[in-house]
Amino acid sequence: MSYITEDEFRSAVAETKLSDRTRQAAHRVLVNGWTRRAAGESAGRTTQWASQAAARVVEAHRGLIGCPAGWEIVTVRLPVEDAVDVRELERDRLDAFESSRNP
Repeated sequence: MSYITEDEFRSAVAETKLSDRTRQAAHRVLVNGWTRRAAGESAGRTTQWASQAAARVVEAHRGLIGCPAGWEIVTVRLPVEDAVDVRELERDRLDAFESSRNP
């Protein structure tokens, strides 16, 4: 299962200064759904190294989509009426967040 799409990955990685090997490991984790361990091993590096590579791209992606630090991007499947409530909650929380940053 992928975390981000190919297009999202390309946009995010353009915001970073990653080596080809680091970029490839992050791609394997985030787009191809590899485990961090497998991605690290494939590059001759550690699981922690692959985790850090993926994290750098995730942070760039979060910045591009305007996701505040400390917030989580979540994809869920809900009945329509529940989805409406979740979207409203998100709007309310984002409005409150923006208001707190710009009093």
